[in-house]
Amino acid sequence: MGLGDHACDLMAGWAIFGNEARARFREAAPADAASLARGRNWALSFGLMALAYYRERNLVLSAIACRAISAA
Repeated sequence: MGLGDHACDLMAGWAIFGNEARARFREAAPADAASLARGRNWALSFGLMALAYYRERNLVLSAIACRAISAA
């Protein structure tokens, strides 16, 4: 599903999971440290763009965006 880099798929670890689940996700993900870092950065990018757009339009997506930003 990613854009040629599976780190795009890893961003869910920061956008969806809480701290404990995120730690388990990182342990279970078949990815090296660089891929996990890129996934974290994808999550931050998504979060910043989504928050700007959804802040007043969709509270659920706005909350996911905030989680991604604070986790990254």
